[in-house]
Amino acid sequence: MKKTIFFAMLLCGPLIAGLLYLTAQAEVTSEDLQLNSKVQQQLRTKIQNYNPNKLTIYSKKGEVTLQGTFSSWKDADQIEREVLLVSGITRLHNHMKVEIK
Repeated sequence: MKKTIFFAMLLCGPLIAGLLYLTAQAEVTSEDLQLNSKVQQQLRTKIQNYNPNKLTIYSKKGEVTLQGTFSSWKDADQIEREVLLVSGITRLHNHMKVEIK
């Protein structure tokens, strides 16, 4: 793993290397997986044409991080609003982006 982080730092910079390190150190609990599942279910049932391939969801100890790129603020805002309705979330980190064409 140390070699992977070293090469990632050389090729991609410290941010990617740091993410690799944190990912390798993170322990995913059953509660984290359950919260992730609840968020996915909320989005599938409440948002028409929801595409799970456009959004990455990370859960850790009640904190949820959303990452993805969307074509409008409306789509990103709708996702954020629905996720905030899920019970068990203690903090939401919105790292979603909007790509205006």
